Amino acid sequence: MLKEILFYILSLIFPSPKQEYVKEYIINTKYLPNEVFWIDDTNVLLTSYGYTLLFNTENRNSSVIDTCENCIYGYDKGFVYCKYINRDIKNKNEFSSTIEIFDINNNLLYSKDIFQTVATIKCTRDSVLLHTNDPDLQQYSYILDTKNDTLTELKDDIKNTQEWISDNQSKKILIGEDKRVWLMRKTK
Repeated sequence: MLKEILFYILSLIFPSPKQEYVKEYIINTKYLPNEVFWIDDTNVLLTSYGYTLLFNTENRNSSVIDTCENCIYGYDKGFVYCKYINRDIKNKNEFSSTIEIFDINNNLLYSKDIFQTVATIKCTRDSVLLHTNDPDLQQYSYILDTKNDTLTELKDDIKNTQEWISDNQSKKILIGEDKRVWLMRKTK
């Protein structure tokens, strides 16, 4: 107990310095990304439904990755993409969605039929973040664990991520209040 109190007092006296970043430039992209993956400290993957951009933060070169409308790319030990298929159902015993994960060569890595009507939000090899895909239904979020083949409802609301920091913390991608995608660099 004394140790925690001492630590608290020291943290008030010597606060850890806050990371400061400055806007460097706007990344020219057609769509706001749902998710950003830092591939390394230079290259980022900006992904949204039907549009994926691979962007080099040093030379500003970019390439658009051909993406299907119901797909979202991710990066997890290599490129992957998740596809969702929603169906109209006639009774509650039918599956309304299929979630599929593919590698960059279009090899199917995982597939699961589920009862909920969902769309993919974030895609990795080990898990897929899902959200209800029908505005007339109550909105829920789920995590599909592909290693354990389980679907779990998330009790907490998912925060809408607006910034993604590189592994070495020298840069971050930020969706600003102006709804533009900014590259920011850490101040020294």
